[in-house]
Amino acid sequence: MIITAICVSPGVQPEKSIPVGGRVLFTAEPETAAGIFTEYREIRKEPLLRESELPNSRFGRPAKEEVKRAKEAVAALLEYGEDCVIAVPPDFLKILLDQMERKALVILRRESGAPKPFERIRISERKDHCGFCNHNCLLRNPGCGIGMDKARKIK
Repeated sequence: MIITAICVSPGVQPEKSIPVGGRVLFTAEPETAAGIFTEYREIRKEPLLRESELPNSRFGRPAKEEVKRAKEAVAALLEYGEDCVIAVPPDFLKILLDQMERKALVILRRESGAPKPFERIRISERKDHCGFCNHNCLLRNPGCGIGMDKARKIK
């Protein structure tokens, strides 16, 4: 399962529509997403992916309610169990990615720091990786000989 998270900032429009590649798109605002994304199989409303409404607590940590909501969102995505795309506001995306790392999901980002508008972040389960290379090759599409050997053994 590969989840592609796309950072969508409220009120910011891309220069051209973003193709989703025939996958299901989860978003808190389906009406807005329909104007930004194309080539989706279906848009599903997921209220857990809405913008953060609560300010950070002391020391810059997210509010407990936001962390709980992120945990519920991760559980819902893992329960869905298929490749999908999620459109998430940047403030909640940071909290969501932290909870995904805690669930032992592999997060691949090209950028560092705060999520940029329309940045794509690939999230996958650790079992889909060979685990011996530093470039996060997937067993489905192995990027190294070690990954190919392990993929052959699993099949």
